[in-house]
Amino acid sequence: NRIPHTRAGPSLLLRFKFLLLLQKPYPPRIAGRRSSTPRKSSTVEGYSRQRASGGTVGEEVGFGAGMEAQATATVKEALAALYHHPDDTIRTAADRWLQKFQHTLDAWQVADSLLHDESSNLETLMFCSQTLRSKVQRDFEELPSEAFRPLQDSLYGLLKKFNKGPPKVRTQICIAIAALAVHVPVEDWGGGGIVNWLGDEMKSQQEFIPSFLELLIILPQETSSYKIAARPERRNQFENDLCSSANVALSLLTACLGFDELKEQVLEGFASWLRFCHGITAATLASHPLVHTALSSLNTDQFLEAAVNVTSELIHFTVSRDSCGITEQFPLIQILIPHVMGLKEQLKDSSKVC
Repeated sequence: NRIPHTRAGPSLLLRFKFLLLLQKPYPPRIAGRRSSTPRKSSTVEGYSRQRASGGTVGEEVGFGAGMEAQATATVKEALAALYHHPDDTIRTAADRWLQKFQHTLDAWQVADSLLHDESSNLETLMFCSQTLRSKVQRDFEELPSEAFRPLQDSLYGLLKKFNKGPPKVRTQICIAIAALAVHVPVEDWGGGGIVNWLGDEMKSQQEFIPSFLELLIILPQETSSYKIAARPERRNQFENDLCSSANVALSLLTACLGFDELKEQVLEGFASWLRFCHGITAATLASHPLVHTALSSLNTDQFLEAAVNVTSELIHFTVSRDSCGITEQFPLIQILIPHVMGLKEQLKDSSKVC
């Protein structure tokens, strides 16, 4: 759904400009391993200086301040044409140009800059957050190794900036951070991995818990995303690291139960982690506060869907190939059965009402 018209469409000159841009060749994408040293014309060092005073990501090849301003202005014009121009030809041309732009090196700098720009409208924020997310997922190896820390800092700043929304923009930033975690080793997150890093941030900056909680939910989901162009061995290592942090993740989710407005998100996160990793014992789950919360929520309309999702994952847990024998599973099964049977009766009553 397009956002309602808010300003006049581009001029005829801009129309001609976009038709020309449609034919403009773009620099080829850079494939292969990340370089251990910055490319000759990279501005990573410049970014580091800018960032201290509120600058933006500067890992682009030959992308100076003047070029950044020009590219940023063109992206804004293209988005205005895409959403507001009355001519279908212009909208199509703008759409094609923007899609091509997302595959360029310039997209790193421009997307990051506009996301940090307080004047950017919702259309711009959505496009740039999707662009930055896709760049981290598929084009991370375009960047020199020194770019990780500035990129991490920038994404972290954006995660806090969009703590209260727009929700769709915040989700794109969370996915980008999760993809970044797939690409780099556990040491790059302080030695304890991204879950422990996230736990430290949640404890020290509770005002940003909604953003941190969404990232915690998304992390296990992204392990199976093949939009992330990571090598198999790196992906496997990330999955192992994440699985070993499952108990820490559940502890963080449990801590969030103290916020009533986050209860549905907490249940969603619990289901997400259960789906990803079955390394937790049935005995632990049988007495876990998250299990109790999920089962008791089966009797509420507000949290019914989230509670059913958790219950389904718990049932799957008891029969999964990673589970031990029936004896080990029995404490959890014993707790699940009465609630599941009660849910069956509840669904019968609902069908009669309908």
